[in-house]
Amino acid sequence: MDAPRASLTAILTALSLLVGCASQSVVSPPATEAQAQPVLAEQGIGAVLWFQTAAEYEALLLQVYADATDALAPALADSSWSAAPEQQPPAAGLRPAVVVDLDETMLDNSPYQARLIRDGASYDEPSWRAWCEERQARAIPGAVAFANQAVAAGVDMYYVSNRDISLLEATVDNLRALGFPQAERSHVLLRDRDRGWYEKGPRRAEIARTHRILLLIGDNLGDFSDDYKGTPTERQALLRGYAPWWGERWFMLPNPMYGSWEQALIDYDYRLPAAEQDRRRRAALRDH
Repeated sequence: MDAPRASLTAILTALSLLVGCASQSVVSPPATEAQAQPVLAEQGIGAVLWFQTAAEYEALLLQVYADATDALAPALADSSWSAAPEQQPPAAGLRPAVVVDLDETMLDNSPYQARLIRDGASYDEPSWRAWCEERQARAIPGAVAFANQAVAAGVDMYYVSNRDISLLEATVDNLRALGFPQAERSHVLLRDRDRGWYEKGPRRAEIARTHRILLLIGDNLGDFSDDYKGTPTERQALLRGYAPWWGERWFMLPNPMYGSWEQALIDYDYRLPAAEQDRRRRAALRDH
């Protein structure tokens, strides 16, 4: 090996070591809690960009809402049909209703998620409340058209969200401004601890007293069943137990930004230090 070739080899070797070190620094867990919080926020950038810019995402939305619209006719025709596990028979003779989630099902809150990334922050009640009070959430593509078609077919719309009850006025205002039908206090059921409305099951049961629930639409397993809190494996078993209902009575929209899928990775404990949350996320990655 001549001297120039030997020098080139040495340079390339050194560069490869530097690149390897740089790559290692990117994928290694953050060393301190102060470093971990911005890292957690940054991990969401791909999900938010997909949500805000991907044509593939909008195609999925239009597909789901078209399928849900097609499901209305057979659901209306079958008086024994119900999409709510809480529905007590007989449901025949009750007014028909569709129950939908709000955030990332009817309303697009991705700008809030983008702000968290910008600020290197995580979700908290004050920042979320401030966003909701702005009343600036946009409609999810296909959502307004679906809701209006349902009402035109004689179906009542109920909007069931885990927003706090103190945000009711802001939420109703936002829905009305976007053209959602029946956007009124009696049709918007938010989380209300005073009424025992923490999970969504009791609210579905309340609606089911007076209505036959035809369809459920959401972006989170908790929008369909209160048994959603489990390990990832247990959650898979839950959804498979209702396999015949998906695409017929239950309609799921994609949400890679947040949800109980993410909470399951940290045992539903957001009090965990950011560094520990990051460690558990990394440990859940499958590389084979």
